[in-house]
Amino acid sequence: QVLDLDKLTVNTPSFRVAVSLEDKVHFRLTKIQSANAPINIKSLTSTNIDIKTSHFPVKGTMTAQKSAMVATENSPLDVDISVTSSDIHAPAVVQLHTTNNRLSAIIRSTSPDPSYLDIETITSNGRMNVTISDAPFGTRLDYKGKTSNADASIELFHSFAGTLNLEGSKFSNFFYGYTEDPTGQGFKPKVKSPRPSLFEIWYKSEEELNLGHVKLDIQNGAAQGCILSENRSWRPNSDEALP
Repeated sequence: QVLDLDKLTVNTPSFRVAVSLEDKVHFRLTKIQSANAPINIKSLTSTNIDIKTSHFPVKGTMTAQKSAMVATENSPLDVDISVTSSDIHAPAVVQLHTTNNRLSAIIRSTSPDPSYLDIETITSNGRMNVTISDAPFGTRLDYKGKTSNADASIELFHSFAGTLNLEGSKFSNFFYGYTEDPTGQGFKPKVKSPRPSLFEIWYKSEEELNLGHVKLDIQNGAAQGCILSENRSWRPNSDEALP
């Protein structure tokens, strides 16, 4: 049985924060703030999550329904986030921000029905690797990723349909590993590239291009996009991927 609570609030500057609550407690709002100290979330479930520190890493595994905001600066950010929202109209928002270091994230929708995800990941002077690993066909996705002076990659769930804009000042690569038709109706993926950095992916009709809008904006670095295979085992060969 899950215990439903209203809030979890932590405000402890200069003190390390560690949270491990498995799936036995659910909060409506979780707000964890520190400064000059690390935050480590082993497990946390909340409708809305707001986590912030500075000059130290944030690492965690968490489940959110409506929003997950995680931020630090001058340190790495490494998170695994499950989003439970099934609302196709109001977006579930995920914002991940750091500076001067790497950003790594795995984000998934656990809803059996299409939902709406609005995701933003930003860093600078550090490599960025983001995987949006799971979501049913028909999911709406708005994604913006940005870094500088380093390379970045975005991996998307196998049923993604929409536009993929890879703006890398060095070069841009796009790979896809479709294995089966995610619509279940025998449609094969159609991939079109109106220009070298822009890719369009759809199945039944070009109206599906309105489902997803993905953009990587990389200054002084390379941008790579990848559509995963259904079992997520396929990835580009190491000699084809970013160095």
